[in-house]
Amino acid sequence: MALKYFTAKFSVGTRDTDNFGFCRPSSLQSFLQEAATLHTLSFGASREQLNDAIGVIWILMRIRIELSEPIHYPSSLSITTWTAPISGAGFIREFKIETEGREIGHASSFWVIADSHSHHIVRPSEALKIVDFSPVDSAKYTPAGKLHPIEPLTNCPTIHVKYSDLDINNHVNNARYGDFACDSIGFERMRGKFVSLLQINFNLECLPGQEIFISSGNRDWTYYVLGES
Repeated sequence: MALKYFTAKFSVGTRDTDNFGFCRPSSLQSFLQEAATLHTLSFGASREQLNDAIGVIWILMRIRIELSEPIHYPSSLSITTWTAPISGAGFIREFKIETEGREIGHASSFWVIADSHSHHIVRPSEALKIVDFSPVDSAKYTPAGKLHPIEPLTNCPTIHVKYSDLDINNHVNNARYGDFACDSIGFERMRGKFVSLLQINFNLECLPGQEIFISSGNRDWTYYVLGES
């Protein structure tokens, strides 16, 4: 039987840090992804285990991350994760983010399983045939819902998908989109600021050699970034 709650610990190193000494949003995304991977591995539902058993893989569709304060370098993070009951075509996975015993953030994500070759979405009930996910009773945090453009949108430099953007599924890794967004809004100029809320909705996967056409808009300190291929 799966553990309902799983905790992983991470150290924020120089490789994870931006020019302000804060943990980059993409680095935090990577920590969350790793915690989720370790949890699924612990009860036989990792990418490799599901692929070998029924020919499917995990794909992240949406994620919403909220922080009450920036994560500084150096620091240690404790990330606790769990799954909520099935929601529609996929699974809600949530995270609690702590440092030095204090909760400083949380995240809600939505995952689907997809055919490992075609990447077409497969009913979540297929995974339940072989794995007991032991979900908690209900979701705790604000889910990642629809995003609405902030007009007007301004064109940003086009992104060319390259080797360093890709992961084992041969598409752009989910964490790279955090970098794409920060690069597009010029976050390196915003000294003293940190990303307190980040939501990314993935509509289509981006593949090697593709171009991603970026546009963005903002109102006060809220930014909207759109990528189209």
